[in-house]
Amino acid sequence: MKPDNAGKIIRDYWGDGNVKDFATAITDVIIESPEKGISFAAKVMPMTASEEQVNSYKGKLSASMQLRGAPKLPVAIIKVDENSGEAVLGIVLYYQYGTAAIETEIRFLPMETANYARLLDELKAADTVIRFLEMANCKVIKTIKMPLNQNGHDYMARLVYTRDLTISYRMKSHEEMTDAERLEYYLKGIPEIDYPADELDKCMLKTVREQGYKDAEMQSHLLLFSTELRDLKRIYDIPSKDANFLILPDLSSCPVLPQGFPLKDFNVDMFIDNGDWTVFHQRYFSVEITLGSVNDYYDFVDGIKTLVGIKRFIGM
Repeated sequence: MKPDNAGKIIRDYWGDGNVKDFATAITDVIIESPEKGISFAAKVMPMTASEEQVNSYKGKLSASMQLRGAPKLPVAIIKVDENSGEAVLGIVLYYQYGTAAIETEIRFLPMETANYARLLDELKAADTVIRFLEMANCKVIKTIKMPLNQNGHDYMARLVYTRDLTISYRMKSHEEMTDAERLEYYLKGIPEIDYPADELDKCMLKTVREQGYKDAEMQSHLLLFSTELRDLKRIYDIPSKDANFLILPDLSSCPVLPQGFPLKDFNVDMFIDNGDWTVFHQRYFSVEITLGSVNDYYDFVDGIKTLVGIKRFIGM
């Protein structure tokens, strides 16, 4: 691997014992960590590498995919600034259902401590092996399905977002189940009632129903495995628009508010399955909440910190 300083930066981040020289025309190193469940090859480039240079490498990599002896591993580009010690990593070759494919657009993430869990899961999702995600990236995926019927035609849109699993936001427990009952429970599919849903989820669904989509329904599922993250990245690599939610306190329930009281709004990704955006023109929602005190408002807003639109979560 070259240059030497780039090698040191990479070894310091991934662990010296996990980095193996693999100098070929295609890759420079292989990084393996059985403990973390990752194995990938990487091409090292300077931080100043141009888009043209990256695309040229993608062409060489694509041409080499059928060569005998080529590593059957995900391949990443690691760009390194030897002076500052900064580095970024972007996956260029991934596996979809056992078949290698080249990323159309490479998303580079800084190789920083704060991104370590995310980089691990991005690499797991690019591999052919099903692995558990890092706990920080295990989520509840919430989908508000919004069917419409206009002039005898059925249309469907979806609002999709993630929620963090926490001590208070967790799945319903079934400790009393026998092993046989638990197996049957999972084979039939987890019922919606067993997924966590707090006041934020309930208010969002109620508001969507009252403000344009009366037949809206909530659907939840867990994100636990690398293959699920991989599939999410492909499923939601489609056009979307922002649906905006504005939180409005019911002043009749808490008439005394401090001066300069802040209003909170947030966006959720909206997708249409069929139809066009003119059918789903209502994308602005006002969520009215009842307050016993001003602190209730801030408690409600704190829940928004654990909500992330699906495209932002998967980095699209």
